[in-house]
Amino acid sequence: MKILFRIILLLFLLIFVCSFTTNSLEKKRISNHLYTFSIPSDWECGHPGKIEDCSVPIERKDSLYHIYYLQWRSPSWDAPFWINIKSYQRLDGKLIMIEEIEANIIARETLIASSNNLNNFNKVEVSNTANQKRFIIKKESIETNVKTGKKTVIISEVNLLFKSKDKVHHLSLYVLDEQYILPEIQLLINEILDSFIVNE
Repeated sequence: MKILFRIILLLFLLIFVCSFTTNSLEKKRISNHLYTFSIPSDWECGHPGKIEDCSVPIERKDSLYHIYYLQWRSPSWDAPFWINIKSYQRLDGKLIMIEEIEANIIARETLIASSNNLNNFNKVEVSNTANQKRFIIKKESIETNVKTGKKTVIISEVNLLFKSKDKVHHLSLYVLDEQYILPEIQLLINEILDSFIVNE
């Protein structure tokens, strides 16, 4: 009787673990009029406040661009993983290029690093084609945590710049460097980047 009970318990645990593993690998497709991409099914809307549909980008304008902005995040606050997508369209109707947005990203990171007395960042180019560019920025960041207070951490920011007809889409993934080096995180990052498709 004890052996039968142990076998049933073992089968139950096996089924539970398998179902958990399957759910953690499941993906959901996020799609709007600009693009489509896939993320893990347990990721949450990253925008502050109540958003009815987190697949629809928030829109705003600055002096040069009309910007479409979207954000999603992993459910874990201990090992956060963020994805931001900004789509840039020039307000003056001029042709927008990948190099223009890349220069803006580098200028912004330089300003943030110098104004916060952080060590400069390191940029590594991964791939470059006519319509897209991938590069990684490793940088220091100040993290505030209720338990540990303020501390300086290393962030790996994986960037994809994708050129469409009149926009440049900037997809950036932020993860702690200690998580970034894990093979499963590397695989997930590549799956997300490879799933990105422009719809316009």
